[in-house]
Amino acid sequence: FVDRLLSIYVSGAAEAVGSGFAAQRVYSEIITDSTTLCPNFYLAAHMQSAFRSPVWVYAASQHPARPFCPLRQFTAFGYCPEYAFHASDEFLWFLPRFENFSWETSDRRFSQMMYERIGALVSNGSVPAWAPFTTKTHGRVPPRDALPAQYSAIDLAAPDRNVPLLKSAACEFWLRHRFYETRGLIN
Repeated sequence: FVDRLLSIYVSGAAEAVGSGFAAQRVYSEIITDSTTLCPNFYLAAHMQSAFRSPVWVYAASQHPARPFCPLRQFTAFGYCPEYAFHASDEFLWFLPRFENFSWETSDRRFSQMMYERIGALVSNGSVPAWAPFTTKTHGRVPPRDALPAQYSAIDLAAPDRNVPLLKSAACEFWLRHRFYETRGLIN
């Protein structure tokens, strides 16, 4: 378990060392993948097999220009997750005001893009550049411990970029260990 976990996540940690938050970034990525991203991908695969309409899935790999933690005022013991927390994409979308924190220009650009894309989805039923999560499977239900062989997620950090098999190695790991059944948080 631990050897495979490290092989999936530690290579990305080396890139973040210069930021001073490598351990927190890796921890945040592990928690996000195991409890939210992969379980949502799994749910999307099952929804697509049952729905007539397309199912879209996005990943919010966009981070704020500067790390922040909206829970800091409630945390007495000093640790505060600055890279991943529930609804972090919505913080970037709505840009709420926080004492001693201001959003950067890149954060405002991301917020505007989110308004445009979600507005297009609501008003038109689709965003032309977005691909559905997977093709219709005509009622075939995916296996309990795997994602479809082919799927695509929209990466909101790069507008309109569809990423085939996003996080497939991580999701395979977490699904095979049944994390979606015991720790999955469906948004």
